[in-house]
Amino acid sequence: MEKDLKFDVIIPSAGIGRRFGEKKQWFNIMGKPILIWTLEKFLNNPLVDGIYIGVHKDDYNYAFSLLGEHVLPEKSIVVYIGGKERKDTVYNGLLLTEREVVMIHDAVRPFLKETLINRLVDNFYDCDGVIPAIPINDTIKEVVSGFISKTLKRESVYKIQTPQLFKKDVLLEGYKFVSDNGYYPDDASIAELVGAKIKVVEGDPLNIKITTKGDLEFFMANFADIRSGFGYDIHRLTDGDGITLGGIKIPCEYSLVGHSDGDVVLHALVDAILGSLSMGDIGAWFPPEDMTYRGMDSSIFLKRVWERVREEWELLNADITIILERPRLSAFKDSIRKRVAEILGVDFNRISVKAKTKEGLDSVGALKAVEAYALVNLRKKS
Repeated sequence: MEKDLKFDVIIPSAGIGRRFGEKKQWFNIMGKPILIWTLEKFLNNPLVDGIYIGVHKDDYNYAFSLLGEHVLPEKSIVVYIGGKERKDTVYNGLLLTEREVVMIHDAVRPFLKETLINRLVDNFYDCDGVIPAIPINDTIKEVVSGFISKTLKRESVYKIQTPQLFKKDVLLEGYKFVSDNGYYPDDASIAELVGAKIKVVEGDPLNIKITTKGDLEFFMANFADIRSGFGYDIHRLTDGDGITLGGIKIPCEYSLVGHSDGDVVLHALVDAILGSLSMGDIGAWFPPEDMTYRGMDSSIFLKRVWERVREEWELLNADITIILERPRLSAFKDSIRKRVAEILGVDFNRISVKAKTKEGLDSVGALKAVEAYALVNLRKKS
């Protein structure tokens, strides 16, 4: 197909979500309805001219408000009233489109990649339409009334996806032969009514359609807003009777020198959380010149920071490394993990603590200091 191909996109979004339990296109995930995630896949594509979104009449005003809230007007977007069934919604959209070529995509397939769109376009020649398909690897049986009727050859059976790309006049011609009791699960099935030549190209296994709430787990794994943050701290050692690491007092012949209790583990963890969300550092939150924090238990620092973010973010994991020549920390690592998990209110298994030495090198190896590194991963809650 010519490189200057332009097409309109129709997104039928008038379903009522019987299997999902609600209108899934409006289901909010991480601050945006699924439809908006899907729509965004077309907004920056230079081949897309107009976008037509067919909605239930009861959702017409709601759809406008969502578009105003989430979408910048990069392209012409038309919201129109859909029909009783999917085919009716698509037909209403076809009557509005201005381009000779149309792409039709399910509202709840938010995992669409630009490569798949390009594959359809690149193969749109010597045919009336192009659709993506996935081969079936499992054995396929036809079942009637709970019993096997026959076994189908999986080599000739495919799972069909959207988007699907068509010459608009072919689809409109097909609608002349649509019957009220006919089975039209996709747009290609309507083009087939007039003997359209439909090319099949490789689909994308990740381009799934969200049909049940179980499918949301896949969505979260692919679209979650995940932030990573790194924290580091070092404090000098002096003669004493013990040090506090990760909120656990460890008896030894040293003490930590610091404005607070000098807990390098919790300080590094605070910086990692703040860094992951671009919220500054521990010094900005708890200035060393503020005498309020002198000698303070560092768990208070961690609690205050975590209280600010925990409503919107969850901790996936925290990986902590402590660098200390001695004493050996093997007996204390699990206690530190449990204490950190307790402060953050998370499962013990989300916290990792490792202990290393410097083999006698630099100030840490010379028993003049202790270091801690922390890496955290946070995920925005839905």
